[in-house]
Amino acid sequence: YLLGIQGRTEEAEELIAKGRRTAEEIGETVWLFPVLLTFYAAWISDPVTAERDLRPVYEGLKKIGEQSHFCSCATMLAQAVYAQGRYDEADKLAQDAERSARPNDVHSHIIWRGTRAKVLARRGQFEAAESLAREAVEFAEQSDFLHSHADALADLAEVHRLAGRPTEAIAAIEAAIGLHEAKGNVRAVERCRALLEELR
Repeated sequence: YLLGIQGRTEEAEELIAKGRRTAEEIGETVWLFPVLLTFYAAWISDPVTAERDLRPVYEGLKKIGEQSHFCSCATMLAQAVYAQGRYDEADKLAQDAERSARPNDVHSHIIWRGTRAKVLARRGQFEAAESLAREAVEFAEQSDFLHSHADALADLAEVHRLAGRPTEAIAAIEAAIGLHEAKGNVRAVERCRALLEELR
């Protein structure tokens, strides 16, 4: 993941392949590995792969009633499903995350709010969508999770875009770019700059 966000794709993919081989050799379900893979898949805009890796983990954790890791898995699966245009399903997954998130799980509270906000905007509920997206940004501002903060701003930008407010969307994306640059996330900066060009 860390190599991937720096744009060192070949090195990142070599490590992913090595990780997959190790997980197969162990012969047991290792929930953390698919979750970490999803971070990488998300940055390279591959929601289909992200869902493929996360779905069995989500179902397995749900079956045994595990909550802590289930929440993280549900938020990322919600993002992957949203990116594929399955908005109602993304909303249900985000609600799963909302119900299972611990009060101190800052990342999950940011992501489920952002995902639900975008779904509400898709339904034309722009006031409720903006309120929830701004909550996510406020949550992020109280943390040092730069990538989550940037994601919250990007989600807010998406809400503004869907509501037909390009000026506000541009401001949010520009702020997200600054945070991604501070984190050294080259891939996310590229993606945000592409969005910025579309908005302009």
